[in-house]
Amino acid sequence: MKIITNLLDNKDFVELKNIILCDEFPWFFNEHSIDSHAISSPPQFTHNFLKDYRISNYFFCVEKILKKIDHSVMLRIKANLNTKTENIIETGLHTDVDRKGFHSAVFFVNDCDGYCRIGNEKISSEENKLVIFNSSLRHTGTSCTNQGRRVVINFVYTR
Repeated sequence: MKIITNLLDNKDFVELKNIILCDEFPWFFNEHSIDSHAISSPPQFTHNFLKDYRISNYFFCVEKILKKIDHSVMLRIKANLNTKTENIIETGLHTDVDRKGFHSAVFFVNDCDGYCRIGNEKISSEENKLVIFNSSLRHTGTSCTNQGRRVVINFVYTR
C-alpha cells in the first residue's frame, strides 16, 4: 500500500474540488454502494468518469490525477458520494478486481471523519490524498458524521 498526501498542487486541487462539490455536478443514485446483491450495502451517489470504455463529459476533472498514477490501462474511474449519517456506516467489504496485476487507488476529495479501510488498516479521509493498493485486497468506504458528504474518486488500473 502506498499513501501520497498533497497529490495535486493547490490550484489544481481547488479547481477539481470546486467542480465536483458544486451543486450542478451530475451525481446518480445507486440503491447499493457495492452491488445490487449486497442487500445490507447502503445507498450512495456515483459519477462514472470512465466505465465500459465510455467517458464522461467531466473526464477532464481527473486528467491531472491520471498523470500522477503509474498506469498502462485504466479500467474504471468512478466518484462516490456517501451522505452524512448519525453513525459512521461502512459500505461493505469488497474487492475491485480479483486478478493479478490490477491496482486500485482512492483519491479523497474532502476532509471528513469517514475513512477507507483496507484489511484492518483505516486510512482517514483527508482531502487531496491518494491511497494505492492491490485491487484484490478487501476494502470498504464509509459514510461520515461531521460533514454533509464524503466524496472520493476510485481508479482501477493495470501498470
